[in-house]
Amino acid sequence: MTVSTFSFAQKIFPFLGYAVGTYGRGQVTNKTVYFAARQLESELRAKDWQPANIDEVGEVLSNATWELLKQDLGEMEDKEDDWKTLGLQVVGYEDSEPVTLEIDIGKNISVQKHSEIGMTVSGQNEIAVTMWKLTQDFYQSEPALPLFSLQDAIDYAEFLIATTAGVQRFSNTQAGVGGEIDIAFVTPFDGFKWIKQKALGRIIGGTND
Repeated sequence: MTVSTFSFAQKIFPFLGYAVGTYGRGQVTNKTVYFAARQLESELRAKDWQPANIDEVGEVLSNATWELLKQDLGEMEDKEDDWKTLGLQVVGYEDSEPVTLEIDIGKNISVQKHSEIGMTVSGQNEIAVTMWKLTQDFYQSEPALPLFSLQDAIDYAEFLIATTAGVQRFSNTQAGVGGEIDIAFVTPFDGFKWIKQKALGRIIGGTND
């Protein structure tokens, strides 16, 4: 499988007040996943559609993306049942409790819902997962996630991504993680907010919804 990194790919964006991250395949029907999702958001807003919860957001977004994927690849009957080609993280709150939906899309759609304090790492996550397992063997080295301030969480996320990109740079494989790092957070008080965003992103679709 050919893997490539586009330094200005839009992998994080707001969607109906929630935060969405994408990984894996970057295009469906000659549109970036980012563009297709923001186009869907515009259509839903025009209909005055408001989700009741994060599950509805995940369902409408994943179903629309899956239908576009089928337009590209057909019904995918020749694929294994667990075959997947792109994924989404949808992040938001339920009754002030943080929730992440991890959605894998391929022949089928699978959804994992995370509501405990911790981190969810998707896509090319081998380096981050390996680091996490190593620190668990040494109590004093394990990240104190429950004690993280918001700034700690931001810095730790950037550290994991930058470390993954650094390891891939010097490895004997084609890097799939690289370029500038976008960081955003979502709270029940202020919704989606950018922390770091590529210059191009501030021109195209870089609004705080």
